[in-house]
Amino acid sequence: MAADTRDFHVSKYCRNSIMIPLISIVVPVYNASEFLTETVESVLKQSYEKWELHLVNDGSTDDSASIMETLQKRDDRIHIHHKENGGQASARNFGIDQSNGTYISFLDADDLWLKHKLTEQIKELSTHNPDFLYGLGYYYYPERDPQLETYEWISGKMTGNEFFKALYHSCAVNTNTVLVKESLFQSVGYFDESETLRGTEDWDLWMRIVKKAQRFSPHRIEYNLPPHFGHLRFQLNLLQACFQSSPKHLHNHSLSC
Repeated sequence: MAADTRDFHVSKYCRNSIMIPLISIVVPVYNASEFLTETVESVLKQSYEKWELHLVNDGSTDDSASIMETLQKRDDRIHIHHKENGGQASARNFGIDQSNGTYISFLDADDLWLKHKLTEQIKELSTHNPDFLYGLGYYYYPERDPQLETYEWISGKMTGNEFFKALYHSCAVNTNTVLVKESLFQSVGYFDESETLRGTEDWDLWMRIVKKAQRFSPHRIEYNLPPHFGHLRFQLNLLQACFQSSPKHLHNHSLSC
């Protein structure tokens, strides 16, 4: 088997770069005790090591809080926070406020990253210096062979207006794959926590970001989607249905940006 050179590439980039960015990872946690440890372990295994992890307990009623405390003892880059239940958007926003990184990334408490997810994104940053970066990935089926099934969303070079038009028709960005420059949140705002946009608050934010960002990069990176969240393709249809049923909210993003 050929040697994997990706660790070398990122270490070479780090040696030659005057800036090794800190990546803040925000994980909203609500009753995720069954999967949380495996999710955090996928972060601990990242070949890019300059990160901080913010686990935000959004009022869980299971053993998530105690699991978070145990995980925190494993690595001082892990930070835990507790808040009253307010929904996923609220938990992510809380995590953004606690973050110290130049870039912010998100991971759901029942999903996984492959080992080189951040490494691949850091290489993309070094080449293109985007304000907003996202990637594609895989469905993950541990009980079958092959375990990984690629899903295809929008990728490739586009202008901001072209990408906005694509987003206007469907949410082509998987939240678990994004890397967002922290300063963008200061200019476009955070996830909308209103009940009206619940379930589509990420879509709304990506459209606001694309209209503001100077540089963005839709690039294939590695990301695992476990089967217990295997309704991702269905979720796209759900988002489209929500979009069509809420024209006075999401449709106020004008195509003439």
